[in-house]
Amino acid sequence: MRNSKLAASVADEGMPLYRQVFADLRQRIAVGEYEVGDTLPSEDSLSAHYGVSKITTRRALQELSLEGLIERRQGIGTIVRRLTTQFTFEGDVESLLENFAFQSLNHHYEILEFRRNIFAEEICDLMELPPGTIGLTIASIAIRDGQRVYYSSTSVADTFSLELNRVMLRNTAAIIILMQKGVQIGSADQRLSATSPPSFVQTALEVQKNHPMLRARLTIFDHTGSAIEHVDSYIRGDVFEYRSIMTRTRK
Repeated sequence: MRNSKLAASVADEGMPLYRQVFADLRQRIAVGEYEVGDTLPSEDSLSAHYGVSKITTRRALQELSLEGLIERRQGIGTIVRRLTTQFTFEGDVESLLENFAFQSLNHHYEILEFRRNIFAEEICDLMELPPGTIGLTIASIAIRDGQRVYYSSTSVADTFSLELNRVMLRNTAAIIILMQKGVQIGSADQRLSATSPPSFVQTALEVQKNHPMLRARLTIFDHTGSAIEHVDSYIRGDVFEYRSIMTRTRK
């Protein structure tokens, strides 16, 4: 359930909690409530103010830091920096999932790993889960027309992992299976960046070190704000192109 303090300060309750805290703090910086050079309240104080966990607060601060809005200085605290520009597009999660389903057509998957384990701290932060959380980890290679297209590592929250098994994952992505089983998607956070493949991806996709890669990181939450899964994919740049088509809605 959303905290009343947070719900009162952020209009879109469909966002994950850390995005709500991030959005509120970002707005306060934008309007000058926190000015350049000011020190933000401590993580404990912010967590108490918003009624959220320290993990959620820390994730929100990480987002602010990625946008260049704050700088965390040891022994001093979190300092507000000048507002910088980030290319962020916000849209309907249904469009993202439709594209995801379309991209999965005509693929089959080689399952490299399927096991329950303790999630890494970074995964717990992204999924707003307590440190040491156990869930399902799936590593797979997507194959299309005999060609290895992309490598994915998928972390699925335990609540949803019981709906999955190795056999069904050979032909369908985990989130598509969960949607078919009635899981309602509430929000998603996707990040795309260009990168060189790490050694384990080079081996899995049978490519060279300097092969062009698109890294896509996607965290999906259900309609209550609970984390469903986090997917970290390395996609071959020579077989994939990311395209956005945008139209103006006139009222």
